[in-house]
Amino acid sequence: MESTVSSVALRFALCKIAEISGCATAARVLVKVVPGGTHRVYVAVIPIEHCEPVYQYISKYAQVSPPNAGDPLILTAVQAQRVIDAAYGFVAPHQHPELMGEEQC
Repeated sequence: MESTVSSVALRFALCKIAEISGCATAARVLVKVVPGGTHRVYVAVIPIEHCEPVYQYISKYAQVSPPNAGDPLILTAVQAQRVIDAAYGFVAPHQHPELMGEEQC
């Protein structure tokens, strides 16, 4: 069974990643859930001037392929959960040594 991810949790995670990446986009990140039959699809819109560092972060730490600059980020529930995990440091340090020693908020 697919886990349920809140659009609010995903938005907060994307805002956290923007903050980690040095961007101030919190008020402008939009996330919508699109029901797709038995699966949910999450669509996130990040301002084009700030999306590249966010997309680089999620590509590196959440193993999510980034869209083209300016395109919305489209995620499955599993991918959305990986983004949330990456934002709050739930990624295993042995998978990403760069996270070791960084202060986690």
